[in-house]
Amino acid sequence: MLDLIVRGGDVVTPQGVARCDVAIKGEAIAAVAAPGTLAGATATRVIDAAGKIVIPGGIDPHVHMHHPWILPDGTTLTTKGPDHVGQAALWGGTTTLIDFAYWRSDRSIRAAIESRDQDFVGKSSCDWAYHLMASADPPAHHMGELAEAIQAGYPTVKIFTTNILPSRQGRMVDFGDIWEIFKVLAAHQGLGVIHAEDNDLVMHMYAKLIAEGRVGFENLAEVHNQLSEDLSFRRVIRLAERVPGTAIERRDRRCGDRRGARQGPAGLRREPASVHALFGGRLPAAKRADLPHLPLAQVEAGPEGAVGRHAVGRDQLRRH
Repeated sequence: MLDLIVRGGDVVTPQGVARCDVAIKGEAIAAVAAPGTLAGATATRVIDAAGKIVIPGGIDPHVHMHHPWILPDGTTLTTKGPDHVGQAALWGGTTTLIDFAYWRSDRSIRAAIESRDQDFVGKSSCDWAYHLMASADPPAHHMGELAEAIQAGYPTVKIFTTNILPSRQGRMVDFGDIWEIFKVLAAHQGLGVIHAEDNDLVMHMYAKLIAEGRVGFENLAEVHNQLSEDLSFRRVIRLAERVPGTAIERRDRRCGDRRGARQGPAGLRREPASVHALFGGRLPAAKRADLPHLPLAQVEAGPEGAVGRHAVGRDQLRRH
């Protein structure tokens, strides 16, 4: 007995798009079959998806929910929480959101996770997970906690090589501490998510543009520029090469610099072949949404192509 059969939709798979029936049992896709192949199967629900696109639930790996943003005048704004953002995600076909648990030197990694849980447990409209976001000067004993957190389902660590803004302190992680984090990630199959910019150049350009009175958003690409990212990420790669088994992912701002975005991949292709093996790793394990899902009728009436919501469970997400 199946829980759901989605019949006759244009199903998007890694191999392409095909007219198929999709069978779901529990939290897993049990079968993707040619139309009519499942005619003899019984299911609790059947959805006629003819003329619609059927896609797997999306995973957004970088969101900031219930997150404070401090304006230059000191005003603090807070982004919407997972109850609101989760519903918006579901309407668009995204079923899992990956936010951040803020790991700081003055509290344990477990405390950081539990603190973030207060924003999510019982409040999220869809499934969620966290990256651990490192901060400056992590104590040595935190490396043991990091190893335990990776094994508990939190294998990704966000690392900044800059404080990003002149007014912000404590975000940048020194390369000595990055080295220690890489050792733990390599030993326990974790993944480093790197925001790579040269802090000296970033702060120099902020000071230069402020002095020149060029403080509009259109000048931001001069601050967070391609040279800054290139210098920093090459340094990160050299460090990762010295720790066999390190897996890293590059995250940068680009700030609308289309030229930089085009040149970025080409720059990486110029790196030695051994660098490419660094990219990989696994996503955090998803936590199941506690709130009732949106009524399927609402989802079906949403944007064109949205057939329904089906979350990715913990085990499935680990296999991605």
